[in-house]
Amino acid sequence: HAPKVATTVWGWKVWLLFCPLSGLPIALYVDRINVDDRVWMLALVLQGQANLGGRLQTVSFDRGFWDGQALYAVAQHVPFFIPGKADLEITQEARRAAREVYARHRHGRPVSDAVVATRAVTVARGRGKRRREARQELLVIGLPGLDCPTYAAAPPGSKVHAKTFVPGRLNAAVVMADPTYPHADPDEPLVILTSAPLATPQDALFAYDRFDARGVIENAGNKQAKREWTLEAPLEKSEAAVYVHVHFVFLLMGLLAAFRADQAADARGEETGMARYRRAVERANRDR
Repeated sequence: HAPKVATTVWGWKVWLLFCPLSGLPIALYVDRINVDDRVWMLALVLQGQANLGGRLQTVSFDRGFWDGQALYAVAQHVPFFIPGKADLEITQEARRAAREVYARHRHGRPVSDAVVATRAVTVARGRGKRRREARQELLVIGLPGLDCPTYAAAPPGSKVHAKTFVPGRLNAAVVMADPTYPHADPDEPLVILTSAPLATPQDALFAYDRFDARGVIENAGNKQAKREWTLEAPLEKSEAAVYVHVHFVFLLMGLLAAFRADQAADARGEETGMARYRRAVERANRDR
């Protein structure tokens, strides 16, 4: 049997606040890989407010950032949107209530305790000659004022069992039908928890759009940075080199986004990644 040798692996990760509309990094923190995601959660929002001022109106988080106390602190500065975890009581309650509202809506009965929002979505299937487009309906149900005992300034502990306990409240947007995600489990619809009001159908659709815009971080801030910008390969294996490398990578990504906007590179409505952009520049200059 091969002997087991204890080794230490030094890693790091990046906390990034990203603008989905402009593609510009707004705030950035770098720390060791064993640091919890929620440690820099509020600091990232405060840094974004310092950089943008009043233009930072909402923030969206991944499920890994779920923490009642951290979200409560963030809500004191800016409304947030975050997907609910399946094991949370508020997520289960939101799904149960949304199913009841959806059943009443399908049978044409009035719905007064929730908001039902719909939007026509064009869905394409197949490629080339087999490409077909169809108009389908996105349906989002907004549920205001759901109890969430863990959403508070301090952990409630045993106070949740007291008769005088008043739980915190969050709003939920439940996506009952989404044509753009055909493989989603219908028994476990997506629940988006938010501190922003859900009083109108536009508010419910806005919550869905904020969640959908998170994909920009996955595609631009994550994949592009790791592949074309070699985020994981600093020039030297040292802490200072990692800090310099990470900040320069996202600085250059921001400068490139600003350059494209200045040159109207997206006027044709084409999304170009870094690799595709470099190939286009190479083709344009191959005969020079």
